[in-house]
This record gives sequence, C-alpha cells and structure tokens, in this order.
Amino acid sequence: MIIEIHKPLTKSKIQKISKRLAERKSKKKVFNPDKYFNTIKWQEKPAEIQTQMRNEWK
Repeated sequence: MIIEIHKPLTKSKIQKISKRLAERKSKKKVFNPDKYFNTIKWQEKPAEIQTQMRNEWK
C-alpha cells in the first residue's frame, strides 16, 4: 500500500491518512491463538499418551 504525503502537512491530512490505515488493518483477518490456549486438560503426561498411542499400532 502506498500513501502519498504532500507538503505542507496539516493535522487534518494526518488524520485522513491514519483513518485510511486503520480501515485497511481492520479488514484483514488475523488469527488469534489466545482462544486456543489451555483448552485441553490432560489427565496423563504427554509422553505417556504418546507411548500408548504408538503401542496401539503394534
């Protein structure tokens, strides 16, 4: 994205540019991993679960 800035800069021009930038950022979808933290409560240690799963293949 290219935004041309011409002199003299006024407060209103800076506000218009910042509005354009904010609108473009809000349209972009962003992955938020926070909602997936601590969702699975394991009863056993992960290494034990892994060995059990591997033993099932035999």
